Amino acid sequence: MFFGIIRLSILKILDKGVSTLTIEKISLALAAKNREVFSDGDEIFGYVYEMITKSDNVGFGLAVIYLEGPDVINFHKEMTEIYILLEGEGYLFLDDENIDFNNNKVVTIPPGARHAAKPKEERESLKFLRISKPAFNLDDFYKDPRGRNW
Repeated sequence: MFFGIIRLSILKILDKGVSTLTIEKISLALAAKNREVFSDGDEIFGYVYEMITKSDNVGFGLAVIYLEGPDVINFHKEMTEIYILLEGEGYLFLDDENIDFNNNKVVTIPPGARHAAKPKEERESLKFLRISKPAFNLDDFYKDPRGRNW
C-alpha cells in the first residue's frame, strides 16, 4: 500500500512536467551532509546522497544515486526499493535479467531480488531516485559473489 501511494504520487509529478532539475535541487539541498562514495576498493564508481535515513525514524528512506560505472550486484532480506531514473540511460540487473533503464522508468525491487544498475555506455552516468522501505540499513545489504561483473 505504502509503495503504491508513493509510486502514484511520483508518476503524477512526472506527468505534470516537474523537471528532474527541480527534483535534483531539492534532493541535493536535503542530502548535502549525507554523501557516501561507492567504491570497490580500486575505483570510485558512484555516489549516494541520503535525504531520509534510518535515523529519521519515518519508516522509509530516500536517496539520489549517481553511478559512473556498474554497481555491485546485491540484495536485501527485508528492504523493498523503488528506483526512478532521473537522468541518463542504462541497464538494471534484476534477478539475472538485464532490463533497459530509461528516463523516468520506475522499477520496484522486492526483498531477495538480486539487483544492480549501470550506465549504457562507458564514461556516461546514471542518476536515479531510490525510495526504500524500511530505510536503507547497511546490515541488510548483501553482496552477490559476482560483484560488479554482470
